[in-house]
Amino acid sequence: MTKKGGIVKIVITRHPAFVEYLLDKGIIKEGEYEVIEHASPEKIMKRRVIASGLPLHLACLCERVFTVSINLPLELRGKELTLEDMKKYAGDIQEYIVLRVNREEA
Repeated sequence: MTKKGGIVKIVITRHPAFVEYLLDKGIIKEGEYEVIEHASPEKIMKRRVIASGLPLHLACLCERVFTVSINLPLELRGKELTLEDMKKYAGDIQEYIVLRVNREEA
């Protein structure tokens, strides 16, 4: 999807309830986001990305990273969640700017 004259957020997820939750909370709006299931450098480079987990080597490529921590009980891990589950177990959204620091080994 594209947003005329604006920034399109990238949502990385395989779970429809995650997108529903972001819409419900007003974090994303219809027509202003694109959902991808798997992150790759070319898809996220210098973009605003929303995910529940993104490896640091990819997060540092994004303009900004927004994360939602999901504190699931063990019995729900690996299962498809509902919007109600997301509302119950999701934490606050946090925004990060991740920088890669190159260091020489001593």
